[in-house]
Amino acid sequence: MSNIQSIIEKKSVAITEVTNQIVTTIYTKDQSKSKLRTDFEGIVVNYEIADATDDSFVVVDNKTVQVMRKSDDEQTCSLLANIYDSDGSTLLLTHKWDLTLLSRENSEEIKLDELRYNSNKFSQMMGYIAVVFIIASALLTLNTVAPSFTQAFVFILLTIFMLLIGFLACEKVKAYKKEYSYVLMVLALVNFALIFWLPLQTIVQYGNYKAALDANNLAEAADIATKYFAATISDTSGATNMITQNAAVRGVVMLVFNAVACGFFALAGVTGYFKAVKLEKHLASIEAKKD
Repeated sequence: MSNIQSIIEKKSVAITEVTNQIVTTIYTKDQSKSKLRTDFEGIVVNYEIADATDDSFVVVDNKTVQVMRKSDDEQTCSLLANIYDSDGSTLLLTHKWDLTLLSRENSEEIKLDELRYNSNKFSQMMGYIAVVFIIASALLTLNTVAPSFTQAFVFILLTIFMLLIGFLACEKVKAYKKEYSYVLMVLALVNFALIFWLPLQTIVQYGNYKAALDANNLAEAADIATKYFAATISDTSGATNMITQNAAVRGVVMLVFNAVACGFFALAGVTGYFKAVKLEKHLASIEAKKD
């Protein structure tokens, strides 16, 4: 009997921890389960609703006990966790929690209120992913275009600027700063514009370079290579390169990197904006109620 009592004590604590995570504001119009038994080690737990005024029921999913109901009105009820022995024939212990099931309107307010205490990590992470692709694109670009080319110098400054502003905007959008969501959207447009600069130029000029070589016009080919490409592209020594010497392929990869950075910056900016607007309206409504 002592072993059974020990099991009861340990499991009742575990069950208390689980049911403290109760979700009380999930709605459904078509499900009809009234109870759900969950097997633990050595015991059986049967969750059920008591004193409810509508057709409420319990669902256990991913160790979270959820109270489901068809009504949208606020009401009170009790959640029971009946603990049986392993064969389910003897009731050993009952846990009871008194709940207030909120209305749908109050449920939405709670979700909005959670924004005040939870940072916007999703938008921040999307922005950081975009920054990673900017770095990858920059490294590939600087290994492809001519280091002495004026555009390369401008590209370096622009990349540094985007990285600094990008990191700052990611941190600010995490704190629901709406104005920085605009910054992320601008960075998305900048990366979209970059597609039509060095990546496209690299693809086109490499085509001209190969055409000059095929025509045995070595002087023109050398002039194009000197003006537009780094030594890794025109090197004929047979050295093994980590990345293909085909500048057209490199140009396409650069283009893809910029497009991906554009997409992630746009996603970060748009989601950051809408979440910030929701929080602003919620805070305004709270202040209005105080007045």
